[in-house]
Amino acid sequence: MSPGDTGCEPPGSDGRPAAASGSSLRVVFLPQWYTNPYQRVLDENLSALGVHVARFPQTVPSIIKGLIRTRPHILHLHWLHAFYEGAGGRRSWLRLAFSLGAMALLRLLGVRIVWTTHNLGHHEAKGQRIDRACT
Repeated sequence: MSPGDTGCEPPGSDGRPAAASGSSLRVVFLPQWYTNPYQRVLDENLSALGVHVARFPQTVPSIIKGLIRTRPHILHLHWLHAFYEGAGGRRSWLRLAFSLGAMALLRLLGVRIVWTTHNLGHHEAKGQRIDRACT
């Protein structure tokens, strides 16, 4: 990285921030919970800067289609429990492994991954071992 490089420019950019160079930086939030004030305000402010924040239904097929269509520069993770919760037992661990594998593939494809740690632990602490593994 050169001095002043934020690491957020799309591949092949001229070094200026994406909005300034005329191309749009593409970001995907996962999970997308726009009832959460933080995500809503972040989306509004990024959009005001010319960043395209992609939105799509939060089902596995829709997320896969959305990531393929959007081809994001950045995947912004918010809460990891959304990737494993609800399956129970071994299925939760398998869902988490699948999600981590998908993130590794995205990383290999050049997608940068940002994780905002909103909480050190899950509020409901339903699967304590898996919750601890993800924090």
